[in-house]
Amino acid sequence: MTALKTSSTSLLSSLKAEPKLLLFTIYFILNLSISTFTIKQLIFSAALIFLLYLSKQPIHFYLKKITHILPFLALIICLLPFRHDPNAQVIVNLGFINIYDKGSLIAGLLCYKAITSIILLHLIITTTEKNDLLNFACKLRIPHLLIDICMIAWRYQGIVQQEYLHIKNSTLSRGLKVSRLQSTTLFGNILTGLLVKSLHKAHYVHYAMIARGYQVHRPLLHKKTKKNHISFRDIIFAQAMVGMFLCGLFL
Repeated sequence: MTALKTSSTSLLSSLKAEPKLLLFTIYFILNLSISTFTIKQLIFSAALIFLLYLSKQPIHFYLKKITHILPFLALIICLLPFRHDPNAQVIVNLGFINIYDKGSLIAGLLCYKAITSIILLHLIITTTEKNDLLNFACKLRIPHLLIDICMIAWRYQGIVQQEYLHIKNSTLSRGLKVSRLQSTTLFGNILTGLLVKSLHKAHYVHYAMIARGYQVHRPLLHKKTKKNHISFRDIIFAQAMVGMFLCGLFL
């Protein structure tokens, strides 16, 4: 398991969490709403490269994350270029099979959206504290069950890693060869078991607290004693990103 690297000296890490995450959310929605390849992609890609530069993370860190989704992307888009629609035009004729323009466009858009979304999500995770992410999720009225699952997964990250290494070392010490598929299956079983047990116990604890008069209320994970203050650096960053978004929308 690759540990998340949070750069405390980068400009993105020093920005306020709320405006930064709000701009990232707008970027994410606009990126998913793209329906064809135009100059918008160039501007959105330039904005993403600019954000990568501000994060001060090595580029191979994000490229390694992209390689994890490539098999799933290949499985989804492998047949799309050969899909025939009534208004589709043939762009490549292979004799017994044709490649159509609409299917190729859909496949390209899926690849573009998937890769940029994965990069953006990891960019958010590596430049924002965990508490700020969860507090922002609460403000967006995301279902509390999803937030609880994210908290449990984050909490058990180190436990799952230690349990996985312990079982793997025990297996290797007995002379058994473990394939990559078996290792992935083992990791999934450990993670699923921990999540199910945690949710099962939390369910009974929650109802026991309600039976004793507990009022369901989700407080903030931490309270800030200082007043909210937007610095000049936050304003410049917000203006630059909004300008890129507007150029991508109207050009």
